[in-house]
Amino acid sequence: MSVLQTVQEVESFEQQIFGAAIPAQTDSYSPVSHQNIVNAIQEKCDQHGLEIRNKQYWLNKQGQQVTGKFNIGVEGDDELGMMLAFRNSYDKSMSLGFAAGGNVWICTNGLVGGDITLVRRHTGSIVTEVSDKITTSIDSLESEFVKLVRQKDAMKNIEIDRTVSAELVGRMFIEENLINSTQLNIIKREMFESEEFRDATLWSTYNHITEAYKKSSAYSFIDNHVQLHKFIETEFELVS
Repeated sequence: MSVLQTVQEVESFEQQIFGAAIPAQTDSYSPVSHQNIVNAIQEKCDQHGLEIRNKQYWLNKQGQQVTGKFNIGVEGDDELGMMLAFRNSYDKSMSLGFAAGGNVWICTNGLVGGDITLVRRHTGSIVTEVSDKITTSIDSLESEFVKLVRQKDAMKNIEIDRTVSAELVGRMFIEENLINSTQLNIIKREMFESEEFRDATLWSTYNHITEAYKKSSAYSFIDNHVQLHKFIETEFELVS
């Protein structure tokens, strides 16, 4: 199982992310620095009284593509916390976006049940728009968390044996393109070796998959989680 990034690893990632060359502003494109986004999320969380317990980062191309995941504590819940994620790029490969979701503390696996809130136009007013989008995402954290807790409990009560789980994962690999071959091998290992998720439930299978998503790229990390959750919601008719 992948372990949470250490403080030293997070600091190393942030040095790379903050040090990445920011492209020049043009009449049609205003880049937003990764550092400004991280600082803005921290500031907004502080303003809302939210405790960021830890952070995780994924980066490609020497920091040209970055995804960040901020895991937020919830009083009285030692199993699931809230999560606010962002993605950003300097090479115009993906739009700046934010997603509200959940975090499984025992393994830092993520859940993203809603859509990505996108900042679609990188123009002169983007700094104000980024602040507004972060606020919108934070405002949706509580309602999203309540929904995810309800769905987590439902998944714990849905029993699926290893054969059904394998069929589900096979469909996700062959028909839905929700996992790749590297992730498939991780899921197989988790099915047999996971210490935390050993029971024959949908919740265990879900976490085997999100464990594999830790090997997603910065480009696909958030999208992977959104698409997985929508697939599971539809397949098992989870109440939203």
